[in-house]
Amino acid sequence: MEQPILVSLIHLIATPEKYDGKLVIVQGFLSLEAEGTCLFLHREDWAHGLYQNACWVSVRYGDLTLDRAKQLHHQYVMLEGTFRREETGHMGLLQNGGICDVKRYHLRPRVRDTGSSLLTTTDTPKDGAN
Repeated sequence: MEQPILVSLIHLIATPEKYDGKLVIVQGFLSLEAEGTCLFLHREDWAHGLYQNACWVSVRYGDLTLDRAKQLHHQYVMLEGTFRREETGHMGLLQNGGICDVKRYHLRPRVRDTGSSLLTTTDTPKDGAN
């Protein structure tokens, strides 16, 4: 049985020939849209339509329940599936290949609180400057 390769989306996009036909595990920001189901590097890439920073995700009918799709849509996820460099999605939208035959979808939990700051207004710089 083939073991999946843990790979960054950056490496997948930069060297698609290395992973073509291989079972991979990759993480990114998932957008489940009718004609643009993609895994983006970042939420901002999706928001600005930066498809060069994404790969197609082929979701077959029946793979996900509506409830599960709602949980995953616009979230950071980890996917396990087969990478195919010739898979360009709807009308060739993406040139970076695609993840097909997805076996697993996992939500990636937030590991840092984005509301906290390293320096608060009550902190005094060490050099005494104000």
